[in-house]
Amino acid sequence: WGVGFRFDFLAFYWSGLRVALIISLVMTTIFWIVEARKARLDAARLELRRVELVKEQHRRLAEQARLASLETRIRPHFLFNTLNTISALIMEDPKAAEKIVQSLATLLRYSLDSQQSSLIPLQDELRIVEHYLSIERARFGDRLRYRMDVQNEATDCLVPPHSIQTLVELQPRHSRRPRVRRTGRPRH
Repeated sequence: WGVGFRFDFLAFYWSGLRVALIISLVMTTIFWIVEARKARLDAARLELRRVELVKEQHRRLAEQARLASLETRIRPHFLFNTLNTISALIMEDPKAAEKIVQSLATLLRYSLDSQQSSLIPLQDELRIVEHYLSIERARFGDRLRYRMDVQNEATDCLVPPHSIQTLVELQPRHSRRPRVRRTGRPRH
């Protein structure tokens, strides 16, 4: 009786050990797969975070570039002179001051928005030039005279943003009438 019992015990032990090994192997494999997927998920999250940070840096750099571009397009002296004109007109002629503020806001908005395209219709550029000239007209009064002659067919032509405005900005500097000194000689 003792020998048979021992034989059954070993058979039971070995079959139980095989089942335990199989269960252990399956559980270890499942655990390994889960951990590997967790590691891949963590790596993907880190990569996603890195990409988001890079995108945020690019967005910030693009915003800084836009502002730098705006600064180069809107001359600081023009901005300061416009603000001084507004300041002077607030008490004297509030409606005129309000129109200048609206024109300045339109110019600034256009400067920011115009970066979206490399070419715009001439009519849009001319509308911005009108706003610019209305601001300058408030500063210079009747000393600033201008006339725009544009054929209707040309208004749909595409031009680079700020191209006409830049020409208009430069024009008063280079077309001033010489002043006369007390000695009677022209002064430039």
